[in-house]
Amino acid sequence: VLVAASVSASTVKLPGGASAHHYEGCLSVWSLKTFRRLHNLPPGDNPCATNAIAFNHNGNIIAAAGNDGLVRLFDMGRRTAIMGWPSHINAASCSICFGPDQNSIFSLGSDGRIVEWSLHSLRTELWSADVSHIWAGLSSSGVGMDTLPELSLDSTGKYLLTTSPVLTTPLVHLDRTNICVPTALEGHSAAITSVDWHPNLSICLTGSADNSVQVTEFDRY
Repeated sequence: VLVAASVSASTVKLPGGASAHHYEGCLSVWSLKTFRRLHNLPPGDNPCATNAIAFNHNGNIIAAAGNDGLVRLFDMGRRTAIMGWPSHINAASCSICFGPDQNSIFSLGSDGRIVEWSLHSLRTELWSADVSHIWAGLSSSGVGMDTLPELSLDSTGKYLLTTSPVLTTPLVHLDRTNICVPTALEGHSAAITSVDWHPNLSICLTGSADNSVQVTEFDRY
């Protein structure tokens, strides 16, 4: 199956005659065999745009990063919402992934914070790092932006990369000291727009706005 996030926009009237844009999101599940929509996941009381989604290791649970700053969990088998909690205050949750042991979730917000949340003691923050110096110009609202920050965690759970509007991307060492090491990835001539890790090796893949894709090996393991 494929899970797709969509958003619809409408204009609402405010007191005094002013108007404002209202965005409402939807998560739909599609069959890759029939290419038909199977069902929608329950949006909750305040449906909002979803900026990123991630499956857990067996595909039974989906984590969604909301434009309202919430992280939401869904049960794919029961087609129900499990729970949600605020991951970023007054900021959008832009990118999300499960930890390698499946016991935690990492969320990157438009506030420049990376937060690791426990899945055993829900709403418990295990670790955080601030990379707001990289995304200093990022708006607090993800909808309508040209690009959203993206994170990727390596298979060991020790290192994390984010995209960057400049030629330097933060390589974050999850040693609980809250230290971000800016690491220059040579070869790109424009912003780094996508990042990913090899499933087993200390190799990362980066895509850039200069239309290049680069493979980089780190010797930090």
